[in-house]
Amino acid sequence: LGIASAERCEQILTEMQKEDLTRPDLTSFKAALLAWQQSDEDFAPLRAQRLLEWMIKLNEMKENFAKPDGDAFDIVLQTWAKSGRADAPQQAEALVMTMERYSRRNRAVAPHTRSFNSVLAAWSKRADPEAVKRTLDILSWMEKASEAGNRLVNPDIVSYSTVLRAISKAGGVGAAKACDDLLKKVETGYKNGNQRLCPDAQFYNQVLHAWASSRKLGSHRKARTVLKRQQNMYERGVFSCRPDVIGHTSVIAACANQVGVPAAEKRDVYKIALEIFEQLKECPHDNPNHVTYGTLIKACGKLLPAKTKNKEIRRIFNECAEHGYVGQMVLSALRQNANPVYKEVMAGKSRKSIPIEWSCNVHGDRRKPMNKRRFSPKKAPLTP
Repeated sequence: LGIASAERCEQILTEMQKEDLTRPDLTSFKAALLAWQQSDEDFAPLRAQRLLEWMIKLNEMKENFAKPDGDAFDIVLQTWAKSGRADAPQQAEALVMTMERYSRRNRAVAPHTRSFNSVLAAWSKRADPEAVKRTLDILSWMEKASEAGNRLVNPDIVSYSTVLRAISKAGGVGAAKACDDLLKKVETGYKNGNQRLCPDAQFYNQVLHAWASSRKLGSHRKARTVLKRQQNMYERGVFSCRPDVIGHTSVIAACANQVGVPAAEKRDVYKIALEIFEQLKECPHDNPNHVTYGTLIKACGKLLPAKTKNKEIRRIFNECAEHGYVGQMVLSALRQNANPVYKEVMAGKSRKSIPIEWSCNVHGDRRKPMNKRRFSPKKAPLTP
């Protein structure tokens, strides 16, 4: 809507308040609050909160009968959460405390799950250990309050997803395990009958990405275990967590990102990467894309000995080109991990003039679903 619309809404409210017959009601105030929320201005949460406080004051002074409800507070909380301001987390927490005090007179404005989710969202925008600690503390309080009988603040999948995002964003030692522990808690809660904790593919993908980014020795096995749990959950009828190309590619990336793998174990790590790749190829609802192929080439280059990796990478590249997934990531991975193969396949070509059939299925958005095997030329060996 923009600042002009928000300013105009607030001006109209002020004019309405001056006349006995046209004094604004709750709907009028919420419309103005929403206008500030949608303005996307840096100071929007300040103006929205000032408007809410004016509404409360008018009611207390009996100059207006409109009382704020939980939705009015939530609009302001969400405005703080989306603002990204440095003071947003503290301001959102303070507003929830105001809700708690105000609810002693009006139970309709008692803080609830959505209110606390906004506070969690405000904290999750900060990539630092304090934000992680605070989101975990708030989630723990919600869990304990719910167990004690306050069902209004029972955490849902949004609560856990928001904390997961905060942990992933901050990173650091132990982040992957913390993400995995959070996922296990969600899985256990859902299996025990809490339908509000139904995990989705995005939740699993974030945990898989955390393991892939950790570079910790053995993280590829942890990632493979998470993917297996996801597959089991999907096979049990939880269709929202259907495994996809992103999750499979993250497990391959966990293999490729291993640091300090003993030479004797490298081939075994690569076998896991290849196993996940072949598993994705057999998947009825998704297939490898250019990111998958590029990541597999990277894994091959890092994990196989020099005398065998070039042949394997050439095989992977042939398959990639056959299915039309040769993008810039694939070419970069090929050049970095098997330069002789890169020179061979690129002889007489530039990166901007590769055959169209090599890249016909590459799209700018790697998360966009792609049709299975849309391009499939004759299965003949590719020539440079």
